[in-house]
Amino acid sequence: MRLDSSLIPPILLQTLYINLYEHGLNVAIHQAVDVISGNDSTIINAQFSNLQTKISKENNTITIEISAIHFLEPMPVFLVLTRNKESDLTFKTQGGSFWGGFNSNIKLDNGEVVNAIYIKFPDNIIPGFPQRIFITEKGDTQVQIIGVLHPVNENKYIPIPIVKN
Repeated sequence: MRLDSSLIPPILLQTLYINLYEHGLNVAIHQAVDVISGNDSTIINAQFSNLQTKISKENNTITIEISAIHFLEPMPVFLVLTRNKESDLTFKTQGGSFWGGFNSNIKLDNGEVVNAIYIKFPDNIIPGFPQRIFITEKGDTQVQIIGVLHPVNENKYIPIPIVKN
């Protein structure tokens, strides 16, 4: 049973666990009763991730901090998903240099169409040295970050876990 925001060891991600911290007491009790009675129909699709994302906002600037947890991350490429238009925001990275840009009408696996900011950092990400993306809202527009994706191969991106501050 998961009771706090601690990262789950990769070996435990392969087993069934009850996530009280993220889902709350009512869901945890229901899942525990299902497991005990042998009626568990929960499908766990958790995967190990060396990366994690923290998202914070101060005034009209959203900071997306991407950290490597255990190992060097040699592929510092990310898609920041949003429903906003390019004219609603500006973006930059902590060091100022990156490859990328704004991409409209990206179709996700579930069929949803969103926009994405493509960022490729020039440096690897190593534990203790996160990379940051700053997104500034223009005018009164509220920027909505849907998630941050990372490539696992040439044709597939997966979400990076978001850790609450």
